[in-house]
Amino acid sequence: MNDTSSLRESWTTTGYVTLDGLFGEPELADAESAVGDWAARQMEDWSGTPYTGANFKTDFYSAWQAAGKPPFRRSPVRNLTHPRFYAFLRSKALLDLVGAVLQTDEISVHGIFNARPMLPGAAPTPWHQDAQYWREHGEPDAGNPALRRRVVSVWIPLQDLDPELGGLEIASLDATQRVLFDDHYREAESALLSIEPEKIAGLTGEIPLLRRGGAIAFTPLTVHRGTPNRAQRIRWSVDVRYEATDGAMVSGRKYGFIARSGSGRYAEDSLETWRARCIGNLT
Repeated sequence: MNDTSSLRESWTTTGYVTLDGLFGEPELADAESAVGDWAARQMEDWSGTPYTGANFKTDFYSAWQAAGKPPFRRSPVRNLTHPRFYAFLRSKALLDLVGAVLQTDEISVHGIFNARPMLPGAAPTPWHQDAQYWREHGEPDAGNPALRRRVVSVWIPLQDLDPELGGLEIASLDATQRVLFDDHYREAESALLSIEPEKIAGLTGEIPLLRRGGAIAFTPLTVHRGTPNRAQRIRWSVDVRYEATDGAMVSGRKYGFIARSGSGRYAEDSLETWRARCIGNLT
């Protein structure tokens, strides 16, 4: 991982950091095991038979096509409260990165995490900021406090990216003047929360074509979007979010867990305490 000073400099000036080789195969295997279990259940729902394949990444696309390309919901919070995803979320690589950019060793998983199978030709995620979703996630003070919340999102592709697969396009804080945009506009194509086009006309960003094991970490105010997938295979990724335990947000306290307490002031959550709280708040 980059040295702490360069991480902080990039974080402060651009609002994001791009890292190659953050994860080794053991950490990636943990993430993929959890995503693969969800994908297997989804394929079984489509086919009505048990999934016995060995490669969910390719089999999912075939199963989706065979089922008539149906819409589906990921329900990521429920489906990723998984023993191996818990291990992934507590991996040293992730927690060291988060501690470096947030400058704290009191770290909680925020509780918003996703597995994202980006299907070929599907409507990409439009330009947005993660802080625009805070009111929707139940935060009572979703406006200006976004400017001082200590939160970080981390987007992680599960394969090498290339121009056809695309990836995450991310704009610097200076390009958007470090403002928090309104949270009432939804893009027509995707129906997702977005930024009104006239407010960001001509905005372009960087599209890091990461290799497997890389990641992009960014602030709640950093404007980003998914790019189209023009390949004939799925673009698989996960994204996770962390925050400083001191002043944790509503959704973090409901669905997340305390992952590291360097001082010992907080009790780190076990898998069992996390799952009990998270699933209990979903029902």
